[in-house]
Amino acid sequence: MTKFSITKHLKERHLDITLYNSIYISEENSKAYFFLYNLSGQIVGYQCYSPLLPKRDHKALDSERRYHTKITKECNKVKLTSFGLDILDPSKRDIFLVEGVFDACRLHSLGLNSLALLCSDVDYLKSFLFSLGYKLIPVCEGDESGLKLSSLATSDEIIYLKKGIDIGDMSKDEIDLIFSKYK
Repeated sequence: MTKFSITKHLKERHLDITLYNSIYISEENSKAYFFLYNLSGQIVGYQCYSPLLPKRDHKALDSERRYHTKITKECNKVKLTSFGLDILDPSKRDIFLVEGVFDACRLHSLGLNSLALLCSDVDYLKSFLFSLGYKLIPVCEGDESGLKLSSLATSDEIIYLKKGIDIGDMSKDEIDLIFSKYK
């Protein structure tokens, strides 16, 4: 039986590990940790990805789920953060806003700015994101959480995906069709 490799698995999910200093991979535990930063450059949390664990099990502890996110709190409020802040390219004026880390990583591999917001309640992020000074382009998956991203657009440019499809599920041709004009 072939031993599972988290590094190989991440590459198969279109994640170019060489782009990041903010990802820690544990082959021993088959986990990847994606560090989250605030605008001051402080690490304020992480998302842990454990592909061998169940995706959703509301009875399981955080450490027993495929995805779990920890973000520090200040005055009982979650600190404002997202994944991808540390590699924004200021020469590119667009930022694609997506739900998940792997969606952002797929766009990063195309040379595009992208932030994974890691939440479905985005209203509290508006002033944080608007303060970045970029054109914000939401990539909305066809579900309730995805559609909430549309409120973060700073122009009439919003990308809507079909229900049940996210960037990680799309072929290279589908990705190129949507994002080639931004490269």
